[in-house]
Amino acid sequence: MLKKILLLALAASAVTFVVSAQTICDALHEQDGSWVIASGYVQELDVGYNSYANFKIYDGLCTIHVYWNFPGTPPSWLKNDAYVVVEGTFWKAHEKHWWEPEIEAGSAKPAEYFSTNAPDIQDPDPWTITFWGAAGEVGGSCYQVTTSDASFLVDCGSFMNSDDMPVSERGSVDDCDPFPFDAAGISSLVVTHAHDDHVGRIHYLVARGFAGDIHMTAATAMIYREKLQDTLHYSCMPETQATAMEEKISQLIVEHDYGEVFEPCEGVSATFIDAGHIPGSASVSVEFAMPDSIQNIVLSGDIGSGHHPFLNPPDLDTLSTTGAKTLIIESTYGASDARVYPEDLYAEFFATVQGCLDNGKLVVIPAFALDRTQRVLAALLKGVREGRLDLDRPIGIGGKSSYYLTELYREMWSDPSLGTEYFSQAFLSMDPFAGDWEYVRSAPDNSDRETPWSAFKYDVVVTPSGTGSSSYALELINHYTGDSRVAFIQVGWSPSWTPLGELADSEQLYNVHDVFSGHADIVQLVEYVAALSDLERVVITHGDDGIGAREALADELRDAFPGIEIVLPAFGDSLPICDQL
Repeated sequence: MLKKILLLALAASAVTFVVSAQTICDALHEQDGSWVIASGYVQELDVGYNSYANFKIYDGLCTIHVYWNFPGTPPSWLKNDAYVVVEGTFWKAHEKHWWEPEIEAGSAKPAEYFSTNAPDIQDPDPWTITFWGAAGEVGGSCYQVTTSDASFLVDCGSFMNSDDMPVSERGSVDDCDPFPFDAAGISSLVVTHAHDDHVGRIHYLVARGFAGDIHMTAATAMIYREKLQDTLHYSCMPETQATAMEEKISQLIVEHDYGEVFEPCEGVSATFIDAGHIPGSASVSVEFAMPDSIQNIVLSGDIGSGHHPFLNPPDLDTLSTTGAKTLIIESTYGASDARVYPEDLYAEFFATVQGCLDNGKLVVIPAFALDRTQRVLAALLKGVREGRLDLDRPIGIGGKSSYYLTELYREMWSDPSLGTEYFSQAFLSMDPFAGDWEYVRSAPDNSDRETPWSAFKYDVVVTPSGTGSSSYALELINHYTGDSRVAFIQVGWSPSWTPLGELADSEQLYNVHDVFSGHADIVQLVEYVAALSDLERVVITHGDDGIGAREALADELRDAFPGIEIVLPAFGDSLPICDQL
């Protein structure tokens, strides 16, 4: 009984972690297709062998049927009389369960999870920015900016937690968890770019009541819309909810070019500045008309290295005109040494690939589907055109997501409306994807999956995922680890616990990560800060505290700019927008 009282008190309290757990009686009055969160005791449990469960939950007054298609094996806590929180789509009469109301659950968790993990948080004070992710971790970027009248978000990203991650590596929140704020009360969302750790929870935000504008650049919108169907497919939402969500989200998107002024909420203007990270990526300059002054802050988003072959470098000239006194900056590579970029940027990469081919090896390059796959493919084709790579067979591009995203890059290359707004002249002046390559899967809806042995039709296979944790890369790693006929080349971030990371000491793995990194290194981060000559405060986010990324950048900035205040916020911390408050 104590658990029940605790959870219902948490939901109703003015001190809100917005689990928003309705009574079941309230849920029964919702409209068909509504997203609800209800809690109660499990009754009449029936667990099937194909990852589903049928049961009822009862809260002392009302009862409702629940259908849950859960991932993997049945959780040990799912048993009769367990007190649980269920989240999903309400149906008065679902076509498969027409005789009684039902929640088609996207997630279910024991009440203990919420009572022990729910932070005791007041609504943010006016004129503050609150950090709901990317605070001591690389993931979950989500910053709530609160004025005297409204709140808006900058980014709403995935924490990308997975069951095989060690506890020490897991982010603050699981993606399916409720937000620690009222989603319906958020005025708008400003998106810096289309990587999952910045956009991966937007669909949950909308499902929980957000209905404001979603501001992003035109290129970001193209990429996000292309990814959205897959994102929804792999979410914890029921399929019926996910299908409706795609169109609903698309209607909320408002596109802007770099330099265009827009209003996230009344009294606030914002502008996107090219961050040079992936197509459409942006830093955001935000200006506040406060009661006694005008204040400006900059949120960096992810900052490019300046060595992206398709993009212009970060626009530090425009950045320098903002007059910002506060900067929120990423620190992904704050703890890494400065990179050395040779004049011949891909020399080591070409030598590594050709050396493997000369020894009769199949070259497998696990790569993130968005941007990294396209960069690696363009580099390989450049090597062939220049006679620096000698391939007898075509290059294979594996994976469904790599298929549709590579096609999108080809579409963007040929779209004059995007032009130099989002791409470098070098990218536009020639076709970077011209050459002998093909998709391992012939079409995204092809039922014939890639197989490990089909990879030998190619000299090189570039395929998701970048860490080797899923998709075709995982199949190839599982099948060919220890096989001297296959070499793996690492071109991106891959933690030690991932399948690719576990090959770090193997003779099969070659690492050329720095050549393809999409993030600024420590030197470039300092240069970014130096472009803002009026700074009084730097807030460091989006860096892994486990490896000291934020603290290393903080030390560097303290040495370089002794007059600037350095802040490293924790999850849930709120900071005033300016020092006068």
